Formats: sequence, structure tokens, C-alpha cells
Amino acid sequence: MNGCIFITSDTSNEELEQIKKMKLVEYKKCKHQLVYSQIKYDDCDERTHKFRACIKCGLDESVKSSEGYKYMFMDKVMHDYLGYEDIHGKMSGYICDIELAHAIYTRIKEIHPSIDDKTAMKYFEIALDNIRNNKVSEERKENRAKRLCLTPGFNRWNKEDICEE
Repeated sequence: MNGCIFITSDTSNEELEQIKKMKLVEYKKCKHQLVYSQIKYDDCDERTHKFRACIKCGLDESVKSSEGYKYMFMDKVMHDYLGYEDIHGKMSGYICDIELAHAIYTRIKEIHPSIDDKTAMKYFEIALDNIRNNKVSEERKENRAKRLCLTPGFNRWNKEDICEE
């Protein structure tokens, strides 16, 4: 199902370790295609922080800003990886919710498995423009989220969540 990884309370420690190893290898081998997953202004240090994320593997720098919070399993894997590796790759000028960005990219690769990164990125940009510029009903948004294998109740389709920098 779209490469989704489902972790439940029944998932054993051995399975979790296998998933962690698989994701670490994926992050390491990925030729990252990056968007900004979040842009936050910090009042304390009066700076804007831009967090990059990879639309191919889902690696997201914003997990580094969540110190002290309880992490979901995959966020913890990302956080640990980013503790000793930096994220480098081809940067686009888009700001996009990483869950949505990764889902769109995954769908593009399912439909066109031999597509190169440059063309996939162009398709991705076209898809974002279509989402951003075409108003659709809430039912259509729900169906779109299901097709993209997004989490239940995904509702971040607003222009602010998917816009160019």
C-alpha cells in the first residue's frame, strides 16, 4: 500500500530494529530532493528557522526542533539520524507539508517508476500548483488524501501549507 509502514503495539522489538535499519539505509542512500517543510520565526533569538525535508525519503529537519517532546517511532529514527548526519540535496523553492510532499512524490514514482529526479520534481511542482490553485470540496480532499495514503483526517490543503517561497 504505497510503501506505507504501519507500526502497531503488536510490532516486536526485532521488527522495529529492522524498520530502523531499513530507514537509516534509505536516508543515507537517498539523493535528496528538498522542500521547506516548515518556516518558523523564533521570538527569543529573533531569527527565522527554515527546516528542509526530502520528498523522496521523508527525512525532515524539523524533528530536530522538537527536543524534549515524546517522539513517534519514525520521528525518533529521523532525529537520531540527523544527530550525526546533515541533509543535503537539490533544493526547490517550495514550502510544503512533508507528509503531503512525500505522498505526492511516492504516487508519481508508482505511476512512472523509471522517471528521473528532475522530471519527477517537475511533476511534483505541477501537482502542488494544481492543489493550491484548484478549489475542491471537502469530500474530494478526503478522497485525494486516501489515494495518496495520507494519515486519516489529513487536512493541510491550505495555500499556506503548500506555497512557493
